[in-house]
Amino acid sequence: MKYLETLDLSFCSILEKFPEISEGMEKLSKLYLQGTAIKELPRSINNLTGLVTLNLEYCRELEILPSSIVQLKSLQFLNLCGCPKLKAFPRNVGNMEGLRELRLDEISVEGLCPSISSLQNLESLSLRQCKKLHSLPSSIHMRSLRTLNLSGCSNLNKFSEIPEVMNLSDLNLDGTKISVLPLSIKIFNRLVTLSLKDCRRLKILPGSIHMRSLQALNVSGCSNLKNFQEFLKVTENLTELHLDWTVFIEVSSPFQYLTEYGHDPLVLGYDQIEYEKASLRRKITKFSGIAMEELPSIIYSLTGLATLTLRYSKNFNSLTSSICQLKSLNYLSLSGCTKFNVFPDILENMERLAGLDLDRTSIRELPASIERLQGLVSLNLKNCKSLVHLPDSICNLLSLEWLTLHGCSKLSKLPEDLWYLKHLDIEETGIRGYRPEQRFITMGDLAQFRSTAPKMKPMVLNNEQNEAVADVESPPWRNDSEISIDPEGISTDHGESSYVEDMRQRLVEEDTARRDEVLASLSSKRKRRHVTPISSKMKTICFVVVFVCFVIRLEEDTATLGRDGAVSVAVAYLSTNIKFVLLWFLFVLLWKKIQRH
Repeated sequence: MKYLETLDLSFCSILEKFPEISEGMEKLSKLYLQGTAIKELPRSINNLTGLVTLNLEYCRELEILPSSIVQLKSLQFLNLCGCPKLKAFPRNVGNMEGLRELRLDEISVEGLCPSISSLQNLESLSLRQCKKLHSLPSSIHMRSLRTLNLSGCSNLNKFSEIPEVMNLSDLNLDGTKISVLPLSIKIFNRLVTLSLKDCRRLKILPGSIHMRSLQALNVSGCSNLKNFQEFLKVTENLTELHLDWTVFIEVSSPFQYLTEYGHDPLVLGYDQIEYEKASLRRKITKFSGIAMEELPSIIYSLTGLATLTLRYSKNFNSLTSSICQLKSLNYLSLSGCTKFNVFPDILENMERLAGLDLDRTSIRELPASIERLQGLVSLNLKNCKSLVHLPDSICNLLSLEWLTLHGCSKLSKLPEDLWYLKHLDIEETGIRGYRPEQRFITMGDLAQFRSTAPKMKPMVLNNEQNEAVADVESPPWRNDSEISIDPEGISTDHGESSYVEDMRQRLVEEDTARRDEVLASLSSKRKRRHVTPISSKMKTICFVVVFVCFVIRLEEDTATLGRDGAVSVAVAYLSTNIKFVLLWFLFVLLWKKIQRH
């Protein structure tokens, strides 16, 4: 098999031994053995001099790798994920000069050999969920490394020193026991994402480091983190900051005294903060789950803010109209803010806001200016026990697909013109005997009701179309149990902008198709109204005319040909006319069928 290029034995679960490899297989470039029961590779593996990819993922019986594997100079991808019995790695792995991606997730190694740090061309190294790993090489020299994933290495308590510049862009240390990051992290001048989620022993982030390329920082669950004010000073391009479940955090300007976090998330995503404007600095004492009463004015100046959540801030009670300044905001959540009772007037258009969660708040009504949220896709008012009224202007939110009113027990009436909705939940509300005036259906899918709408406010119809619409019967009266619609699979967390764009695009496509369908239906109804069917009187006249013509012809033939000749001609004439009548009947039946369609 000297011309073989790919050998795939994936998930041959009874394969326990791989044969010795003779010379002459230099063209084999891909070898897939994942999911097999092999315990070791043959020493002759080094004869595969052209091997580029070696996949041993989930070889759960694999215990050892031959030292000859380091002679595979062409190998670029090596996957050993899910090999729990693999406890050691060849010492001279640094000789694998061509290796670009090394995946060692969920193996049982306690440490890595020092030579691994000499893989100059390695771009991705993953040691995710290596529970027994407690140390890394004292220094790392991987200049080409871009991604380093050590998440879930729950016994790893120290990160290596970095003696030289690296191209690392993604560093994940989630769930490790690291208590401090080395000062050498400052040379990560291309780092874009730094994740330290659930590093519960992490106390301090190093100050005076220059990470101007950093865009995403996750310190969620770092419950012992005390101070990172110097850290934020040099992360001016930060667009995503996750501080979920983090307490006692002090942050420098513009959040100069951010002192306490509670047990629910605050997520801030912004393009840039101007740290120099000292007049904008404001004390922010309590966020998310604790005692903050109002949103600090500095937040309203974050024009790049995309997602803002203040869930379960029990004392939060005030949001000003300055929220309109957040032009980039696409998701706002005040869920569980039980003292929040007045939603502010929307003084300017906020076209990017697509998700608004006000569930479990104490608001009594929404302002009429809610119609300025023209990009709103989802409005969640679940369990707003004090809600008594929805403004008619909500009907102008043509992008709105989801409206959740579940548990709004004091709400007894809905606006009539909500034909465009796709999902509606009015369970456990005060609405009784609701009759949809526009386009609703019961128990789930609103799409079918759209085609039976008696009125189409967003569409301009001519007189004939209006007459056709008038013929459409309105849906019958329903009781509240029948119109209870529970959206299936709808997430209440719309923080991701990609999700928002998908919803908007899908809405536009569905709306266009819906309008075309309704107009076609109206046009068909109009045509049917102007078709005059052939009446019974007309049929009788046709038969009389045929019979009279037959009698006249018979008398003429009798006078000319005599009695016998006239009879033979009459029979022939009658036969011809019978054929004509049959064809005429077929024509009438076909005409009626065309009318129906």
